[in-house]
Amino acid sequence: MRIGIISILLFLSSTILLSLTVPAWSHRDRALGKSFIALCLSIAIYNLGYGMELASTNLTTLIVWSKFQYLGIPFIPTFFFLFAANYTGIRDRIPLPLVFYLVGFPCITMVLHLTQEHHNLMYINPTIHRVWNLSFLAFDKGLWYKISRWHVAIIISAGAILFLRFFLRSVAVFRRQSVLILIGALFPWAGWLVYMLDILPSGFDPTPFALFLASLFLATALLRYRLFDVSPIAKEQVFESIDTGVLVLDSEKRLVDYNHAAYLVFPALKKEMKGVHGEDLFKNITSGNRLFEESDSGDVSVDIQIASDDSLRHYWARRSSIRTPKGRVLGSLILLDDITNRVRLLEKMETLASKDPLTGISNRRHLSSFGEKEVMRAFHYGTNLALIMFDLDLFKKVNDTYGHDVGDQLLIHIVEIARGLVREADLLGRYGGEEFVILLPQTSLSDAQLIAERIRSSIEISPLALESGTSIPMTASFGVTSSLGSSDFSFESLCKKADEALYRAKAEGRNQVVTFLETDNE
Repeated sequence: MRIGIISILLFLSSTILLSLTVPAWSHRDRALGKSFIALCLSIAIYNLGYGMELASTNLTTLIVWSKFQYLGIPFIPTFFFLFAANYTGIRDRIPLPLVFYLVGFPCITMVLHLTQEHHNLMYINPTIHRVWNLSFLAFDKGLWYKISRWHVAIIISAGAILFLRFFLRSVAVFRRQSVLILIGALFPWAGWLVYMLDILPSGFDPTPFALFLASLFLATALLRYRLFDVSPIAKEQVFESIDTGVLVLDSEKRLVDYNHAAYLVFPALKKEMKGVHGEDLFKNITSGNRLFEESDSGDVSVDIQIASDDSLRHYWARRSSIRTPKGRVLGSLILLDDITNRVRLLEKMETLASKDPLTGISNRRHLSSFGEKEVMRAFHYGTNLALIMFDLDLFKKVNDTYGHDVGDQLLIHIVEIARGLVREADLLGRYGGEEFVILLPQTSLSDAQLIAERIRSSIEISPLALESGTSIPMTASFGVTSSLGSSDFSFESLCKKADEALYRAKAEGRNQVVTFLETDNE
């Protein structure tokens, strides 16, 4: 036995192939893991047997190792095709007759080779052929051998076509792993072609080396991208079906790919738009340019609003870097989560927290908050802020006579009257019970008096009409003040002054407007 460098390389390749089954073993319960393990074991048997064949020195030993090789050779195309079917997600669509063929044909080939002394279907007149100080088994090709070689070509080609088809249809974000798989799939076919064309010395078979290289590429893709955990077809389905919009950008921030959810956000997205700069997609979106600001971590997030079908949608947009295990930036992902319902819920909660549930106008809490801001703004810009406080006269008598339901109707009626007589910039709120406050930014004291008088007059001449036909008249007393000339700039002090004026209006006979002047404090 003469063990040369080629035999050593084949033995080494068998060892490596066996080692590749170790990380795959923990995934043996998955179809992809099973087919990969079976493929590696079959190729390892082939390479080990071929290495021993090349090292043998007599015909008997060569034939023994040739038969050993055929414990793996016939099954390599089957396991390769099944691996491709599992990887591309078509395993469940393989018809039952094809399954029987994929299993039955290699079994027949193996049996025929192990019993070749009794027929001329495989090797005819085997002899030793020596080239490069190596021993090859030379023979005339029997009928089944010729059929089996074309079987190998067809099944290997079918697997390669599955990989190519998947590569062409896969989204760009998954093509890096698909490239490795596709390259690996081409090696077995190339090895078969070289062998069939007799490019190398007669008897030398390059297929074991081609299969070994194919296994390395397949293993690299499987282990590097953790494809044993989730199949590529499943990853792609997740990418396309998740509700989060995903935009994939390269290192120059150009659009590489997007999923269906992103298309719903940007209906103008088309395949032709791939390659446009990401900033161009967000240039007309408020705060969209902030997504492309650089940060130490490479991650940026911002809330954006996008008009869609006559409504405004809210999104939480995040840009995060795509990095290699060594930290090299390959590109970035922009994730778009639709938070419209959450924003609207918060707005509704804020509205409920700031509105009076009966009348729908601002409650005392919101009045105080808004009022303090307006007072500070008036002080800062030197403008005037007026405040009207009014109270319904003898309202308790309405409740006692007609009941609280009618009292509530009357409050709503009064609010509708007042709403129609104030500006959009003014704030009408319920201060408590039957007492109301109106804040009037940039309004003089005299103008506020006129507005108060119009409201008072409208209330007096607009009784509440009940369904029973009864009319309930009502009047109101008003206190008016402004921030002009005041030394105490606060919403609370304005309310206190207006309340003093209101108290005087009631004391002087109700149903009138009284203005608080700073001289009243002297």
